[in-house]
Amino acid sequence: MGATAVIGAGAWGTALAGLLALRGERPRLWTWQHDHAESMVRERENREFFPGFPLADEMAASPESQLELCRGKILASLFFEPSTRTRLSF
Repeated sequence: MGATAVIGAGAWGTALAGLLALRGERPRLWTWQHDHAESMVRERENREFFPGFPLADEMAASPESQLELCRGKILASLFFEPSTRTRLSF
């Protein structure tokens, strides 16, 4: 299967990328924080938001441009619960 982009490397994004890896996908986990992406690549764990769970070998973390990451793919933004940041964004 092809690579799947997961935008947002928080707890939910990391868990979703892990589930995709279990299904045989090659998820790319994107974060806007360059240091965060480098830390995940180096440590193979999202210690900031999802500590104690190693990243699957199939997963890659990336600070690259969202446009390049999602070119030719369908992107869905899903919110589990409304937050102040979400409400103020729209």
